[in-house]
Amino acid sequence: MDEELIEPGDFTEEGGRAAMHELLRRRPGLDAVFAASDVMASGAVLELRAAGRRVPDDVAVVGFDDSIVARHIDPPLTSVRQPMEEMGRAMADLLLDEIAGRAGRREVVLPTRLVVRESA
Repeated sequence: MDEELIEPGDFTEEGGRAAMHELLRRRPGLDAVFAASDVMASGAVLELRAAGRRVPDDVAVVGFDDSIVARHIDPPLTSVRQPMEEMGRAMADLLLDEIAGRAGRREVVLPTRLVVRESA
């Protein structure tokens, strides 16, 4: 893994802009970016535009959450959808089992889905 291709952010639009700015400084020729949230991805798109880069022609952008932001940004954002309701149910079940002393530590993996839109 190339550490120069990783830049932390704070899950805000401004954090996405700052992270994208730093990535472009280090790797001006990058052609794709994955952001840990749709909000950060929207900031990355804004920063790419400010740098004269076109999404998706020059740089593909993918976010995470498939939030309302993904559908309303221009171009619409490709994003990873999580099963939020199922996550909530699983967390509640795990918590109730823990409180009742019925179970030790368990790992739960829920499926995600890539929602392809125009940004990638």
